[in-house]
Amino acid sequence: MSKSLIYIIEDDSALGATLKKILEIKGYNNVNVFTDGKLCFEQLHNKPSLIILDFSLETLNGLDVLKFIKKEQPKSKVVIFSSLANDIDLMEKCKDAGALAYFNKSEEGRTQLIDWMDKKLKGGFLSFLN
Repeated sequence: MSKSLIYIIEDDSALGATLKKILEIKGYNNVNVFTDGKLCFEQLHNKPSLIILDFSLETLNGLDVLKFIKKEQPKSKVVIFSSLANDIDLMEKCKDAGALAYFNKSEEGRTQLIDWMDKKLKGGFLSFLN
């Protein structure tokens, strides 16, 4: 069981809840969901280990949220989970701003994200996150 704090920033509350449930089933029990980047900003002092970030949010775009997160909590790892993940130029900008990886917001992309997390766990994910 992972004790690392994980934040999900997803404006689709049903998708955010589904992703949280999947992570909990996989043993990630310290997961919080935010429907807006600004709501997450108020909780960054808790130093999340991993942030799963949607790019298309209602108030701020993911790149702005990512830059703020990396400024305030540079040790927090961020991955992009977005329907815009096929936009390679945009995702490269996210990687340049500090995102570790990006995954398409689809069932296949969700599976890839969870597999990626599992591989990191088996390879020392806790040390990777902290």
